[in-house]
Amino acid sequence: AAATARAADHGHSNTKFKESGSKDFTGSFDLICFFDSLHDMGDPVGIAQHAKTQLNEGGSVMIVEPFAFDTRAENHAALGGLLYGASAFLCTPCSLSQDVGRGMGAQSGEAGMRAVFEEAGYTSFRRAAETPFNIVYEGSGLTKPHFRSRLAVRGDRWLTDAVCSLPRTPHHNCVKSSKLGDAFTPLRGAQSSVATH
Repeated sequence: AAATARAADHGHSNTKFKESGSKDFTGSFDLICFFDSLHDMGDPVGIAQHAKTQLNEGGSVMIVEPFAFDTRAENHAALGGLLYGASAFLCTPCSLSQDVGRGMGAQSGEAGMRAVFEEAGYTSFRRAAETPFNIVYEGSGLTKPHFRSRLAVRGDRWLTDAVCSLPRTPHHNCVKSSKLGDAFTPLRGAQSSVATH
């Protein structure tokens, strides 16, 4: 209710907020987003498979994950050590406590996330953008990347038909970076939905 009220206060009449499990949401979406959450889930492959069944033809899944390299040695420098610690105490136990319990953790890197989407049957997976703290990936059933021309995440605008998975903590706000905004083009007036898990 509070999120809907805030959206209305800002003049966003085309936004709906619903709470749903990551394998329970239904609809026809152009875009499904996971913000700093897929690595915490016990069954990321099953969740990615479910998301794929809810996409419109030509739709995409956007995944924002903590920045990570593909090897442990690369990840032990600077910020990587801190993220490994957080992952050991928060992300991995969270995943292991759920069904399947894949235990990816926050430092799975592109190779780990790509493996999830390949197992889930996606035909296209790419790194769309990155900052020193996050990597943005796109997965789709298309052979050519799609969401670059369909998504706006700059500032307070969610301007496509989308469902987003957000962690329930207030400090996660990955996509307001101006560096990420350059990767996407605004689309005005479309319907959007946001779901939290």
